[in-house]
Amino acid sequence: MKKREFFQKHLKISDERMLDELERHSWLWRAKRRDHIMEEGELLKDIPFLVSGILKACYRDSSGEENVYCFAYREGEVAASINSLHGEVRAISTVKAITECELCYVSLEVLQNLVRTVPELGYTYEMLLSESMRNMVEHERIINQCDSIERYAWFAEKYPELTDRRISQKDIASYLHMTAEHLCRIRSRKK
Repeated sequence: MKKREFFQKHLKISDERMLDELERHSWLWRAKRRDHIMEEGELLKDIPFLVSGILKACYRDSSGEENVYCFAYREGEVAASINSLHGEVRAISTVKAITECELCYVSLEVLQNLVRTVPELGYTYEMLLSESMRNMVEHERIINQCDSIERYAWFAEKYPELTDRRISQKDIASYLHMTAEHLCRIRSRKK
C-alpha cells in the first residue's frame, strides 16, 4: 500500500496539502520477525503505524520474565506503546514484530502539529486512544475476574484472527496470565 493511500484510509485525511506533508515526513519499513520496533524508555522521533503483520507490546517484570500486554494486528493501528502524542514522547514498553510487518513511520513533530490543527485528525487520534483504553480495561477485568478457561474463551472470541496465526503459545499465555503448558492443556481440551 502506498503512503498516501494509507493516510487517506486510516487517518481519514483527504486534504491534498496535508497528504503531501505527511508523505514528505514519513517512511515505510519492513520489519522481520522478532525485530524490535521500539524499546521501553526510548525517546521517539517518529510514530509507527501498522500496515501489515502482527506486533506485541511487552515489558519485563522484576524477575526478568517477559510479559505481553497487548497485540497489534489491524491495519492502521498505532504501532507505538505510548500514552500521549504531546510533548516529549517515550515508549512505555518494548514493541516487537511477531511476524514480518510493514510499518509506516510518521514524523512525531508533523503528527503533533496536525493533531493540534486538524480537527478530523485530532478526532481520529482520540478514537484510537479511546479504543486502546477500552481494550486495556477489558483485558484487566478479564484477567482479574475470570478463571484461565474463561480467559482463553474470551481471547478466542475477541481475537479469532490471532488464535490460529503465527503467535507463540508462550505469548498468548503471557497475555492471559498463565503458563504456556496450562494454555496447551486448555487448547487440547477444546479440540
